[in-house]
Amino acid sequence: MSNRPRGLTQIPLDVEYLPHDHLISILRAVVNERDELYIALQNEQAKSASAAAAAAVAAATNYQQHHNNQGHHNPNSTGNHHDPFGFHYQDHHHHHPPPLPLPPPGTNNNNNPDAAPTGPAAPTTGTTYHHPPAPAANENVAQNNHMGNNNTVPSSFKVDTIKKRIGKKSFLLVKKTAHNKAKKPWTELNEAVPNASSAMALFDGFPPKSDTHRLTKWELTGPEVIEWLSTPSSTVNKYIHPVKFDGKVIAFGGAKPFVYAWASYESMQARFDKKGSSLSLKFRTKMVGSGRPVEGKDGPPSLT
Repeated sequence: MSNRPRGLTQIPLDVEYLPHDHLISILRAVVNERDELYIALQNEQAKSASAAAAAAVAAATNYQQHHNNQGHHNPNSTGNHHDPFGFHYQDHHHHHPPPLPLPPPGTNNNNNPDAAPTGPAAPTTGTTYHHPPAPAANENVAQNNHMGNNNTVPSSFKVDTIKKRIGKKSFLLVKKTAHNKAKKPWTELNEAVPNASSAMALFDGFPPKSDTHRLTKWELTGPEVIEWLSTPSSTVNKYIHPVKFDGKVIAFGGAKPFVYAWASYESMQARFDKKGSSLSLKFRTKMVGSGRPVEGKDGPPSLT
């Protein structure tokens, strides 16, 4: 194999997503590295050519000396000769094979593409970019796992457990978010999901709105959010109460009265990042009523 230098600039796999400035810096590094490699390659070829030429001259000189010592100028010679290159022949007329010709400068061994050139090589033209070699099969598997593209749902990933945790966290966050009759706030939380297959299992029955190389997105309505969060062992209440209220109220005696506000889910946006193995959930809620709970009634006493 050839020991020619290779480029060390690494080209990211997601190069199409890199910022413009980052791409410019990578291209400049590749061009500079190309110039350095070209100079190093020329020096290497010159050294190899000099060494090969010197070896050929030495071999031809040794052959000629051996040829002369075997009786070419000795009339008493029997004519039996041993070629220094391993051939044995008998010449009754003292005719000896001519010395090996020196290869012309600038020629290469066509039978061995990796052999060093025997003479100075002509300068090459054009631009050559050295890209990193393709990853091995096991590296592809590891990269797919990191990107969330593998098709195995881990045994430790329990869909019902994850949904219960998401429902509990969203309820607590929505209660702390200010609501009023006009405001429909967003509440966001993140959940670690190991891979794309696990995300699809988590949203089983709810087809994604879009699915690209990097992101998978879902959009659910309010009733669909309740259906999605509910599990065979537990049903999620469609009302969240009490939630923080920041609307206008009439105050008596200088003290602002407490308003027991109720809210419900209006929609949800979910995005799974395959590279980061992270699920981002954004819940949009709205105020649906007020008043303290009444025994035997699931909803707010006063609807908005």
